[in-house]
Order: sequence, then C-alpha cells, then structure tokens
Amino acid sequence: MDAGDASALWQAYAAELGPVCSLLRRLGVRDVEDVAHDTLVVAWQRRADFQAGRELRPWLMGIAVMLSRGRSGRAAASREVLEPPPDVADPSDGPDEAMKQAQRRRLLARALEGLDEDQRTAFVWHDLEERPVAELAAALEVPSNTIYSRLRLARQKVNAAFATHLSQELR
Repeated sequence: MDAGDASALWQAYAAELGPVCSLLRRLGVRDVEDVAHDTLVVAWQRRADFQAGRELRPWLMGIAVMLSRGRSGRAAASREVLEPPPDVADPSDGPDEAMKQAQRRRLLARALEGLDEDQRTAFVWHDLEERPVAELAAALEVPSNTIYSRLRLARQKVNAAFATHLSQELR
C-alpha cells in the first residue's frame, strides 16, 4: 500500500470523524475517542473489503457499532450519567425555547439509557442519525426485519419515557 492510499483514507476518515463520534456518544460509549481510533484502525485493516462506489460513512459507522457492542465502557453498565450532545441552538429561538430543547435532549439521553444495546443501536442509527435500516442490517449482518423489530420496541420505550415525563410534569 503506498502513501497516497493512507493519505486518502485519513482525509476521508477525518471528514467522517464527527458523525462517527456523535453516533458513539449516542450509543452510550464512554471512551468515544478510543473506539473512534479503533474504527480507523479496523477500516485501514479492512480497506480491501471496502467496495468502490459505496458510501464511506455507513461503512465506518457499521465498524464503530460493531466495536462498541458489548464494551464494558458503556455508560449504562458503569452507571455513569450520559450528557446529552452539546446544545446547537437556533439564534432565532428565545431563551425559553432553548431551555425546552435542552430539557428534551436530557430526557432523550435518559430514555436511551433505558434501552438495551440492540434497541438503542437501531433507534440511534435510524431515528437520530437518519440512516437507512438496510445499512444497519448489513453492518450487523442481521435481517432488516430484525432491525425493524428492535426499532419498534425502542420507539415504544422512548415514547413511554416521554409520556411518563409529561404526565409527571402535568401533575
């Protein structure tokens, strides 16, 4: 492998690092930087498997998901409270709306902690990262219907968490 290939992979990876780290954070991985680094290492080792014409992001995200699965560093396993992603406030929103958005992000982070690893992965991949179910199914080598089932269960639990919060707020 010549230096040009390494440089091209690094540039492509650097462009995808933010989305990969975002995915890992949402999956509850505590050691995001380590898993992101391992993702690059695995991508380099498997570069011959990467098919031309394929999108790099889902391939890297699939590697990141596989590496994050079963890790003892998952926040829920260590009882560490996840911080929601940094606020990205719309400057036209007032302080009340910004506060509501921050509260929703915290509630979502807590709801995600209540999901098992498979459900959380499906929910984050599809509903938060807006990636197709077929990509996750291919990355995990499971049928798409399995991912849809996990996604349905995850949505039920997240909706229940929001409903519980809303009912407590209305009391």
